Amino acid sequence: MAGRQALKTWTVSELNNVVSALKPLVGLRLQEVLTSIQDVVLGFYSANGMLWLWIDLNAISPSLLPWTDLPLRPQLKKTPLHLFLRAHFVDRVLRDVHVLDDQGRVVTLSFGKALDPEPLTLELRLFPHGRNLLARAHGKNISWQKPGSMPPALDHHFKGEQTRSLDQLREEWLAQKA
Repeated sequence: MAGRQALKTWTVSELNNVVSALKPLVGLRLQEVLTSIQDVVLGFYSANGMLWLWIDLNAISPSLLPWTDLPLRPQLKKTPLHLFLRAHFVDRVLRDVHVLDDQGRVVTLSFGKALDPEPLTLELRLFPHGRNLLARAHGKNISWQKPGSMPPALDHHFKGEQTRSLDQLREEWLAQKA
């Protein structure tokens, strides 16, 4: 593993910057879902082609990165989560994406058609050793792994020496995946 360095865990500030970069996805329709052992990749249709959201559920450094082109092809694996997402989320419009401020590194994506009484939600828990994706639709729930209790968000989660840019986070992530 010489030359390969683990991706440093994201700060809440870095996650907030990434979530801000996801705002252009709001209003786009989810067209494609790809899953592998530790990745969930969502493809959104836009007038300029597909836009991708890569959710990496790595145990030490989970991440969430937007891409205009897929940087890698995940080794596909059909899972119950994959089937649930295809059945309930594909062809739905992303309505909102935000960080749950009181939870630390937890992101919620809300989907639905304009007339849906209750939005469909994906909750992304992006903290080490607690990473997970929880999908909720029409009173049904499924998760990537059995959900544990939420640890409290501590002060050090909100502080960081230096906030890395989206491009820096992408470069580090690609180096880790290589």
